[in-house]
Amino acid sequence: MFRPHPDILFGQTALCAPRTVDGLPVLAHDEATLIDRMSITWGREDHWDQPEPATIRFTFFDPTTDWALKIGTNNAIGLGVHVSIRLPDGHGIAEAPTGTYVIFQGFTTKVEAERRRVNTTAGKRTGWVVTVTAGDRTSALGNVPFTFENWPPERMIDRAIRLRDRAAGVGIRQFYFDADHVNGTVSALEVRDLTGLDVAQQLYTSFGHQWTYHPNRNVVIRIPEHRFPDSPHLVDTGDGTVIPRMPDLADWTGAEDPIDRAVHVGTAVDGCTVESDAHLSTDQLSYVTRVECKWQNRHDANRTILTYQTKLFAVAPFRTLKYDSWFDDGITVDPVLQRTADKAFYQESGPHHPAITYRTKPFGGFTDAKHAVWFLTPAERRGYAFLSGSPWIADLGGVPPIVTPCGGTITYAAGEWTVTTRLLRGHRTTIGTGLTWAVVDGSLTWDAPAPARRFADPVTWGDTWFIRDPAIRTA
Repeated sequence: MFRPHPDILFGQTALCAPRTVDGLPVLAHDEATLIDRMSITWGREDHWDQPEPATIRFTFFDPTTDWALKIGTNNAIGLGVHVSIRLPDGHGIAEAPTGTYVIFQGFTTKVEAERRRVNTTAGKRTGWVVTVTAGDRTSALGNVPFTFENWPPERMIDRAIRLRDRAAGVGIRQFYFDADHVNGTVSALEVRDLTGLDVAQQLYTSFGHQWTYHPNRNVVIRIPEHRFPDSPHLVDTGDGTVIPRMPDLADWTGAEDPIDRAVHVGTAVDGCTVESDAHLSTDQLSYVTRVECKWQNRHDANRTILTYQTKLFAVAPFRTLKYDSWFDDGITVDPVLQRTADKAFYQESGPHHPAITYRTKPFGGFTDAKHAVWFLTPAERRGYAFLSGSPWIADLGGVPPIVTPCGGTITYAAGEWTVTTRLLRGHRTTIGTGLTWAVVDGSLTWDAPAPARRFADPVTWGDTWFIRDPAIRTA
C-alpha cells in the first residue's frame, strides 16, 4: 500500500507534519506545522459546465510572528502555493520522472490568523493559528485585463498566444486545444472589459469544449472527449487475485514539452473499497437532441450564421445545446460541430455514475502510486479507472464500468486521505464480444498449478463482458 503525505510550500514557508509524542500528534515549537485538514475542491457539477478554478484550504501553527506581519503589511495575498507528493521508487508515472507529483499550484486569496496558546514539543507555547485559502493559477486569470482592444482576423493559434503572453504573470506554461484546428481562422473581435478568464472561456467554447488546469503539467487543456478503445486488461495484484484495470492512455492535445506527451495513468478501483450514495439522476443536459453553433462567416461579409445538427430520429421540441464560436469558416465550424454533436448525443448522453468516496484509513493507503495519482489529480484528463463490482453499472446493462473523475474534494487530515470524486462514464469506440467461460477458465489457474489465480472479490461476470484480452499481466 502507498500512503503519501502532502508537501506544502507557500511563500517561503514549508509546512511539516505534526510530530508524535506518546502516540499523539504534537505541534513543533520551532517551525510551521500543519494542524488541520488540507482540502482541495475542484471540477464541475455538470458535464456541460465550465469548471471553476480549484481551491485549497489548510490551517497551520506559526510559532513566530511571520504570518501575522505579512497580514499586517498587506503581503499575504497573491503568494504562490505549491502542493506535491513524493512517489515511491518504480512508481511508473511517466509525467513524474523526478518522483515528485504536483497536485496543486496557485496563489493565496485569503489568509486569516488567530493568536492562540497550543501544546508543542517544548510545552505550551503562544503563536498564531493561520488559515490559508488559495485558488489555482487559472483563478488569477480573472485579474488579467483585456480592455478596449480590437483583434483582427487571425489563426486560432495566434489568438491563443495572445492569451498566453498576456497572462504570462500567472505562470501557466501553455494553453492547449485540438491540434486539428490550430490554423483555423477566427473572426475579428472587439474586446470590451474582458478578463483573461473570460477570454479563455470564449476560446474553448469556440470548440464546443470545456477546459481544465492540470497542476502537474502546469497547462490548461481542453477537457478530452471520453472515448476509449476496448482496452481494459486483467492484472494480478500480487497475491493471486486478478482485477480488470485500464491502461495508461496518451492525449493528442499539446506536445511542446516531453511531459505533455506523457501518458495519463489508468487504474483499477475495487468497488468494495469505495462508498457511494444509492442515487441515480438525469436531466435535460443528459439527453441533448440538437446542437447549435453561432458564428460569423468571413466569406459572406461576416454575416452571423446559425449552424445546427439534430440527433437522428429526434422530434420537436428539441433539447438544444448552444455555443458561440470565433471560427469564421465552415470548413472548421462543421467538423467542430460534428464532434460536439457526437459528444452530446452519445458520449455524454444518459445518466452518469454517482460520486464515490475512497478513504485510505481502512485500507492502509492507496493500492499503488497509480491508484493514488488517479484519485489525487484535480483535473479532468484521459485517465480512466475500471470500477469493478458497481451495482449501478450492473443495473444499467451494457454500460461499461469505465469512469473518469470530473470534480470533487481531496482531503488530507490526521495522516489519512479522503477523496470524493464525481464521475463521468467512458464511451466505447469499438465493440466486440467479452471473454467466454472457456477462455477465462484457461487463464485463471484457480488453485493449481501455481501461481494460484482467482478473481478479486468485486469482479462480477458483468465486468468480464468488457474484457477482450485474456492475458494476465503483473501489477
